[in-house]
Formats: sequence, C-alpha cells, structure tokens
Amino acid sequence: GCPDSDGDGWSDPGNAADGEGLASPLGDADAFINDPTQWHDSDGDGFGDNKSGNMGDECPGEAGSSMKAIEWNDSSQTYDDKPWYGCADNDEDGYANAGEAFPNDPTQWADSDGDGFDRNNEESSCGDNPNGNNPDLFPTDSSQCGDRDGDGYGDNPSGENGDWFPDDPTQWWDGDGDGYGDNPDGNMYDICPMMYGTTNTDEARGCPDSDQDGTPDPQDAFPDDPFQDTDTDGDGYGDSQNTVDGDDCPEWPGTSTEGNVYGCTDSDGDGWADSIDVFPEDSTQWVDSDGDGIGDNYSFTNVTGEMLGDESYRWACDVDPGLIQTRIQNGDAFPNEPTQWSDMDGDGYGDNYKDNSTVRLDCWPGELVENARNSDAFPLRFTQNKDADRDGYGDNSTGLAFQPDLCKGVQGFSFEDKFGCLDSDSDGWSDTADACPFDPDIHLIGQRCVITAPESEGSQTEEEESSQLILYIMGAAIALMLALIFVALVAKQLGARKRLSEIRDLQAQEMAFNNEEDERRQQWINHYLATGQLEKAKELGYVEKAEWQVHMEQQEAEQKSLPDFGDLLG
Repeated sequence: GCPDSDGDGWSDPGNAADGEGLASPLGDADAFINDPTQWHDSDGDGFGDNKSGNMGDECPGEAGSSMKAIEWNDSSQTYDDKPWYGCADNDEDGYANAGEAFPNDPTQWADSDGDGFDRNNEESSCGDNPNGNNPDLFPTDSSQCGDRDGDGYGDNPSGENGDWFPDDPTQWWDGDGDGYGDNPDGNMYDICPMMYGTTNTDEARGCPDSDQDGTPDPQDAFPDDPFQDTDTDGDGYGDSQNTVDGDDCPEWPGTSTEGNVYGCTDSDGDGWADSIDVFPEDSTQWVDSDGDGIGDNYSFTNVTGEMLGDESYRWACDVDPGLIQTRIQNGDAFPNEPTQWSDMDGDGYGDNYKDNSTVRLDCWPGELVENARNSDAFPLRFTQNKDADRDGYGDNSTGLAFQPDLCKGVQGFSFEDKFGCLDSDSDGWSDTADACPFDPDIHLIGQRCVITAPESEGSQTEEEESSQLILYIMGAAIALMLALIFVALVAKQLGARKRLSEIRDLQAQEMAFNNEEDERRQQWINHYLATGQLEKAKELGYVEKAEWQVHMEQQEAEQKSLPDFGDLLG
C-alpha cells in the first residue's frame, strides 16, 4: 500500500515510520524510484545491483565509479570499450581498474601492443590514446612507441621500422651501421650505403678505404692495393710506376704483362708489348736473340713421311721417304746461332749449309748460308750429322745409325757390302770385297775378270804405242848428241876450274844452310808477330822499324805500283 513511482514493486523511500522506508542500502526501499529495472544499490555507488537492468553494477559489493572497461576484439584485433559500471576506477577516467592497462593515469587506459610501461604511475608511457600522456605512436607495434623527430620511424633502432637517427627527421636507416644515414635526400647521407666505412669527406662519406691508402674505395681504382689508386686509361693497371706492375703506358690502354712491361699495346695478345715484341703480329713469338728473323720460342711435332700423306713427296729423293721422321717446327731451333734455325731431324745440328762441297740431295731441307756453323750433313737422319770425307755416308757407325761410313777418311761410294769404302768399278761393292775391283760386271770370286786394270792404264792401242816408242828413241838420240858437244866444250876448262868449283860448292852449302836457318827464324818471327807475341819475336832478332823507315817503305811501294812511261805507251 506504499507509493511505487516506477511500478517495479519496490516502494519509494520515506513512506514508513521513522527509521523505516530507507532506500537501499540503508533500507529496503527502492534506490532508483524512476527506474523499474533497478531498486537495490548494495554498495551505494549509484549503480543498481541488478546487472541485467539499466547500468547494472558489475561490482555490487564494492563501490565504484567506472562506466566502461577494455575488451579485446578478435575480429578487429583491437581493444574495444564495453559498458562496465560500478567498479573501482582509481584514475577516474571512466574505465574500471580491472582490465585497464594504466589504472592510475587518467589519460591512458589501453595498450594494444602491450609495450607500455610505468603502468602504475600517474603518468604512464606508450598508451594507445594519442592525446594522453606519452602516447604510443605505433599502437600496433610492440617494438616501437615514440618518434621524437616525427619522421614516422620509431625511436627504438632495434625494433621494426626503427629509427637509427631518432633526432634527425631526414634520416632513419643505416644499413651498413657506419653512422651515416641511407636516405640520399637527408642530412649527411651515406655515399656507400651498402659498405661500412669511416670516410667523412663529402665526396665519399661513409665509404670504406680497404687498402688504407687514403683514397676511398669508390674513388680508388684499386681498392685492395695500397700502392695504386688511379687508372687513367682503364686497362686494369695502375698509373703509379713505383710498383712492379705499374702501367708503363698510363695514357693508352693495353694488356701487356711480360718483360716487366705492363698495360701497353699488345697487338697479338701474347703478353709482350709491341714496343719490345720483335714479332708484334705473331702471338707465338716475341724474342729473336740471334737476330736471324726467327723467334726463340721453339716448338715442334714429330711426324713421319707416312703421317704426312701426300706431302711425303718432299723427301722422295731420299731413301725410304715414308719412314723418315721429321718435325713440323715453329720458331728457332737454335735461338743463339744466327746461321741456323731449322733442325728437321732433331739431332741438334742445323739444316743450313755454308757451301755445296758436301754431297746433298735436292729435296733436303736447309738453305745456303754464308759461314753456316754446326751444319747437319744429313738433315733428315737423326742418327747421322757429320761426313768428314764427303762421300755421302755418315761418320756415326754405332748402333742403328743410318748407312754408317765404314771407311771414314776415305771418300768411297760402296753400298752393297759396306758403306763409304773405295769402289773402283762403281758397282756398289767395295774393292776389298770385289773379286774384280776394276770390272763393274763381275764381283764374285771364281769368275774371270775381263777388266783387270783401271781405265787410265793399259788402254792404248798398238799403233799408239808404236808411235810413242819412235818418238822416245828420236828424242834420246838428239839429247845424246847435244850432251857430247857440251862435254867437248867444257872439258878444257874442267881442270882449271875444278878447285874453284869445290871452293864455291863449300861456300854454297854454307850459304844454303845459313839461308835455311834464316828462313826458319823468319818464319817463327812472323808467327810470333801474327799472334801478338812481340817479346818472343825480339828474342829471335826482330827489331822494330822506326816510323820514318815505315814511311819511306810505304812511299817506295807506292812508287813501284805506279806505271812508268813505257807502260803507258804500251
């Protein structure tokens, strides 16, 4: 029977006797006379105990002023507000202490990324409210919070999108960690952002100097060589010539590397600069020590006549040309001998020859060279090289030597039983093995020799022999008559002159002996003078002539060489 303004069944307070009819929590009367969804307020905080009613108290046993709380939203992955009444709210920011990240800071309450700190202080840090104390400018990035320079990169350099230069809004990243920012439009930007460096010049800021020569790597053509830094012609060889491999042609690109000449033109690509390459267009040659026009770099390939195929005709004039082993050569086989350069058989003796006095075949290699030395008498036979008697057979008679001369020192042309011995009838058999040495048709023992003497003996006819005999007899008769006449004329004087003749004979013998001795002494004097042994010549009586004597003798010789008047008249 008491008034109930909101019709919720709970009487309005003040309708009972004294001490009764008080509103909750002091009594049982309705604490919310105008709200039919609420009636009790056990903790007296102004929020009804009925949680399902309007602004129901989430903490009915504890007075509180909270109006809301923080709730994580899985869908949006953010913290959202939800109604939450009547719970403790220390900082009176409207958010219940329970679930609030910063319960004592009225300006902050949520921390989405969980990186906040000073949570229990009245001034916290890294809260989500951008208008609160020390707000988190990166609320979804737990590694970042502040951005002092406002460039959009967090002050924590180790965090995601960290700022390595938190007080410079023009720089934020330093990829190589050398202290210079990578932003080319910013302050003190790194010229070499991918290379750690300490260079602080404007031209090479932040660049390394690997060889520590004072020139930063980007400006150093040779960053790992402390002795080189420039390469004017760009050929890979440094301009400084104070090193072994310095560029000898710094203004002109080149590839030379040999002979201590680097970086110069090398037309044939053999490593030798054209300036020192005797053969600048031949990549296989570069030096010619003996000046014969053939390069010192010698190489060869051994081949036989059979391997040469159709080319074996070159040796067709020799014996068994198909079996001859020769060389395909490149370069000088004798780099220090100007008269030789080819050695087709590889025996160490040159193919060139100095004259035509030796027996040579037309197809043999080699050239006629004046004063040729170390010549090979057999340029296609490795086992032969000398032929002292010049009969075409080699002096080497050892082992398997080709056609060895068994009569060295005797010019012979035998070849049937032995090589190089006398063969008077030219039938191939040596005279010592030939039963008929003067008969070219017979050589076997037991056969009758038709020709028994050399062609130069016993070959005159009987008529010729008779004519010669008559001439001999007539000549002898005339000589006898002249002798008798001479004897008659001088017989008278023989007696008187006999003694005188004997004396003169003795004088002549003595003079001849003296002349012979003088001649022998003069020969030795001439020998000593020719060999420069002047003192030896003086010991034998040689006396140097005065200059005036030499001059007089020269004038006298010149006068004798001039024609006289009679010679001119003819």
